Amino acid sequence: MTSKEIPSRAFLVITDDNIEKLLSNINEKLGVNATAIYDFFNKGGGWAPEVSSTRIWEVYRSLFSYTKDIAIPVVSSGKDTVLHYEGSAVLKNGKITERISPNESQFVNLFQNRKANGRVESLGFASIMVTNSSIRMKTSMKNNKPQVSSDLHLKIDIQERKEGITNNQIQKELEQRIEKRFYHIFEQAQKSHTDIFGFGQYFRHQIPYQELKDWRERYYPKLKVNFQVHASLD
Repeated sequence: MTSKEIPSRAFLVITDDNIEKLLSNINEKLGVNATAIYDFFNKGGGWAPEVSSTRIWEVYRSLFSYTKDIAIPVVSSGKDTVLHYEGSAVLKNGKITERISPNESQFVNLFQNRKANGRVESLGFASIMVTNSSIRMKTSMKNNKPQVSSDLHLKIDIQERKEGITNNQIQKELEQRIEKRFYHIFEQAQKSHTDIFGFGQYFRHQIPYQELKDWRERYYPKLKVNFQVHASLD
């Protein structure tokens, strides 16, 4: 098969299931909706914000990238849906280095400018739904060390709350929770020299071309990220 025979929209996924069982389960459910597989990964067709999607050409491109690793969705046979999303496998230099949960995968989606619309978050004393999201990035080099300032803006709708809980309490708790979650994921990725957020892409014009191949080993371990979340009511 040549590259011209692979559709540009073709997705790549990983499964631990027996492949015959998985395909049989898909065939049983496809009678209901022939586009069910595509819709599962497609933002416009019942898509959940934590579900990631990776096209084959994106995986191929990552094999030759010095500054970006890639997450490939992991699925299993679904009970109520065609597939069940298990999270993502992180591919670095063509090899799987780790797996991340659906919640962690959503952070990767955000840094790829995929919105978190529809995301429901339970805070214990309240639950909210994200109605819109956007992320802004600023980069700089200081003493040959990369720095990133990232601001995540969330519009939220409060679904329910316990008596006496204010809007400000909800917003602050959500902001702190998401920031803590990000730093945990980033620290683990940095230890394994895996740039799942693609920060290196923002420094391609700030690092000499001949040194880009050293991004993961030389620059990425020194990367400092200032990540802040700003939640406001819709």
